[in-house]
Amino acid sequence: MHVILPISGLANDLYHRARHFTDQHGLKGLSIEGAVDICQSISEESVFNRLYWTKKINMMDESLHCHLDWWLSGMQFSATTDQSTICQKFFCDIIDPLFCHMSGIIDQYVGPENTDSMWMVWYTRRLGNDLVLEKGPDYRVVEFERCVLSGELNVAPDMKRRIQKRHFLGG
Repeated sequence: MHVILPISGLANDLYHRARHFTDQHGLKGLSIEGAVDICQSISEESVFNRLYWTKKINMMDESLHCHLDWWLSGMQFSATTDQSTICQKFFCDIIDPLFCHMSGIIDQYVGPENTDSMWMVWYTRRLGNDLVLEKGPDYRVVEFERCVLSGELNVAPDMKRRIQKRHFLGG
Protein backbone atom coordinates (compact mmCIF):
# COMPACT_ATOMS: atom_id res chain seq x y z
CA MET A 1 0.00 0.00 0.00
CA HIS A 2 1.22 3.47 -0.91
CA VAL A 3 -0.51 6.68 0.06
CA ILE A 4 0.44 10.31 -0.39
CA LEU A 5 0.11 12.29 2.81
CA PRO A 6 -0.89 15.83 1.79
CA ILE A 7 1.53 17.66 4.04
CA SER A 8 2.02 20.53 1.55
CA GLY A 9 -1.33 22.04 2.56
CA LEU A 10 -0.57 21.55 6.23
CA ALA A 11 2.89 23.06 5.73
CA ASN A 12 1.36 26.09 4.03
CA ASP A 13 -1.03 26.51 6.96
CA LEU A 14 1.87 26.09 9.42
CA TYR A 15 3.90 28.67 7.48
CA HIS A 16 1.13 31.29 7.71
CA ARG A 17 0.19 30.58 11.31
CA ALA A 18 3.86 30.60 12.36
CA ARG A 19 4.44 33.80 10.38
CA HIS A 20 1.56 35.50 12.21
CA PHE A 21 2.93 34.31 15.57
CA THR A 22 6.52 35.36 14.85
CA ASP A 23 5.42 38.77 13.54
CA GLN A 24 3.46 39.34 16.76
CA HIS A 25 6.50 38.50 18.87
CA GLY A 26 9.17 40.14 16.73
CA LEU A 27 10.88 36.82 15.96
CA LYS A 28 12.45 35.46 12.80
CA GLY A 29 9.82 33.60 10.78
CA LEU A 30 9.72 30.20 9.20
CA SER A 31 10.41 29.47 5.53
CA ILE A 32 7.98 27.34 3.53
CA GLU A 33 10.72 24.69 3.20
CA GLY A 34 11.16 24.76 6.97
CA ALA A 35 7.40 24.31 7.39
CA VAL A 36 7.49 21.28 5.07
CA ASP A 37 10.43 19.81 7.02
CA ILE A 38 8.61 20.31 10.32
CA CYS A 39 5.45 18.66 8.95
CA GLN A 40 7.53 15.77 7.67
CA SER A 41 9.23 15.33 11.03
CA ILE A 42 5.86 15.40 12.81
CA SER A 43 4.50 12.79 10.39
CA GLU A 44 7.49 10.49 10.74
CA GLU A 45 7.54 10.85 14.52
CA SER A 46 3.83 10.04 14.62
CA VAL A 47 4.38 6.90 12.52
CA PHE A 48 7.57 5.57 14.07
CA ASN A 49 6.79 6.25 17.72
CA ARG A 50 3.67 4.10 17.60
CA LEU A 51 5.36 1.01 16.17
CA TYR A 52 6.12 -1.79 18.62
CA TRP A 53 9.61 -2.45 17.33
CA THR A 54 11.17 1.01 16.97
CA LYS A 55 13.08 3.16 19.38
CA LYS A 56 11.27 6.40 20.23
CA ILE A 57 12.46 9.40 18.24
CA ASN A 58 12.10 13.16 18.67
CA MET A 59 12.54 14.49 15.16
CA MET A 60 10.04 17.30 15.62
CA ASP A 61 12.06 19.08 18.30
CA GLU A 62 15.21 18.79 16.20
CA SER A 63 13.41 20.18 13.17
CA LEU A 64 11.97 23.09 15.15
CA HIS A 65 15.41 23.86 16.52
CA CYS A 66 16.89 23.71 13.02
CA HIS A 67 14.35 26.06 11.39
CA LEU A 68 13.57 28.48 14.20
CA ASP A 69 16.74 30.02 15.59
CA TRP A 70 14.84 31.22 18.66
CA TRP A 71 13.47 27.77 19.50
CA LEU A 72 14.60 26.15 22.75
CA SER A 73 14.76 22.38 22.70
CA GLY A 74 12.44 20.50 25.04
CA MET A 75 15.21 20.05 27.58
CA GLN A 76 15.44 23.81 28.06
CA PHE A 77 11.72 24.41 28.69
CA SER A 78 12.18 24.14 32.43
CA ALA A 79 13.92 27.50 32.47
CA THR A 80 11.55 30.29 33.45
CA THR A 81 12.49 32.83 30.84
CA ASP A 82 10.54 34.91 28.38
CA GLN A 83 11.98 32.81 25.59
CA SER A 84 10.79 29.53 27.12
CA THR A 85 7.33 31.07 27.62
CA ILE A 86 7.22 32.08 23.95
CA CYS A 87 8.37 28.59 22.88
CA GLN A 88 5.70 26.96 25.03
CA LYS A 89 3.04 29.27 23.61
CA PHE A 90 4.20 28.53 20.05
CA PHE A 91 4.08 24.82 20.76
CA CYS A 92 0.62 24.94 22.36
CA ASP A 93 -0.95 27.31 19.81
CA ILE A 94 0.73 26.18 16.58
CA ILE A 95 2.55 22.84 16.83
CA ASP A 96 0.33 20.76 19.11
CA PRO A 97 -2.85 21.22 17.01
CA LEU A 98 -0.83 20.30 13.91
CA PHE A 99 0.60 17.23 15.67
CA CYS A 100 -2.91 16.11 16.71
CA HIS A 101 -4.20 16.62 13.16
CA MET A 102 -1.27 14.67 11.67
CA SER A 103 -1.78 11.86 14.18
CA GLY A 104 -5.39 11.61 13.03
CA ILE A 105 -4.29 11.35 9.40
CA ILE A 106 -1.69 8.71 10.32
CA ASP A 107 -4.39 6.76 12.20
CA GLN A 108 -6.37 6.51 8.95
CA TYR A 109 -3.54 4.82 7.07
CA VAL A 110 -1.26 3.15 9.62
CA GLY A 111 -4.04 2.37 12.07
CA PRO A 112 -4.55 3.37 15.68
CA GLU A 113 -1.94 2.55 18.28
CA ASN A 114 -1.88 -0.93 19.85
CA THR A 115 -3.13 -2.77 16.76
CA ASP A 116 -1.50 -5.47 14.64
CA SER A 117 -0.41 -2.92 12.04
CA MET A 118 2.12 -1.62 14.58
CA TRP A 119 4.21 -4.72 13.73
CA MET A 120 4.55 -3.63 10.10
CA VAL A 121 7.53 -1.82 8.62
CA TRP A 122 6.49 1.63 7.35
CA TYR A 123 8.55 3.72 4.96
CA THR A 124 8.28 7.44 4.31
CA ARG A 125 9.85 9.53 1.57
CA ARG A 126 9.38 13.02 0.22
CA LEU A 127 7.52 13.59 -3.02
CA GLY A 128 7.81 17.29 -3.74
CA ASN A 129 6.28 18.96 -0.69
CA ASP A 130 4.20 15.92 0.20
CA LEU A 131 5.10 12.64 1.86
CA VAL A 132 4.64 9.10 0.54
CA LEU A 133 3.78 6.54 3.20
CA GLU A 134 4.38 2.92 2.24
CA LYS A 135 3.42 -0.19 4.14
CA GLY A 136 6.17 -2.80 4.17
CA PRO A 137 6.37 -6.34 5.52
CA ASP A 138 5.81 -7.55 9.06
CA TYR A 139 8.85 -6.61 11.15
CA ARG A 140 8.84 -9.98 12.92
CA VAL A 141 9.30 -11.76 9.59
CA VAL A 142 12.00 -9.31 8.51
CA GLU A 143 13.89 -9.81 11.78
CA PHE A 144 13.51 -13.61 11.62
CA GLU A 145 14.90 -13.65 8.08
CA ARG A 146 17.76 -11.33 9.09
CA CYS A 147 18.67 -13.68 11.93
CA VAL A 148 18.58 -16.71 9.61
CA LEU A 149 20.73 -15.00 6.97
CA SER A 150 23.26 -13.77 9.53
CA GLY A 151 23.57 -17.22 11.08
CA GLU A 152 22.13 -16.16 14.44
CA LEU A 153 19.35 -18.75 13.97
CA ASN A 154 19.69 -22.23 12.58
CA VAL A 155 16.76 -23.46 10.50
CA ALA A 156 16.14 -26.30 8.11
CA PRO A 157 18.33 -25.97 4.99
CA ASP A 158 15.27 -25.78 2.72
CA MET A 159 13.88 -22.83 4.67
CA LYS A 160 17.22 -21.03 4.56
CA ARG A 161 17.40 -21.54 0.76
CA ARG A 162 13.91 -20.10 0.32
CA ILE A 163 14.84 -17.04 2.39
CA GLN A 164 18.08 -16.60 0.45
CA LYS A 165 16.26 -16.94 -2.84
CA ARG A 166 13.71 -14.33 -1.79
CA HIS A 167 16.38 -11.88 -0.69
CA PHE A 168 19.02 -12.39 -3.32
CA LEU A 169 17.03 -13.40 -6.38
CA GLY A 170 13.86 -11.40 -5.73
CA GLY A 171 11.81 -14.59 -5.52
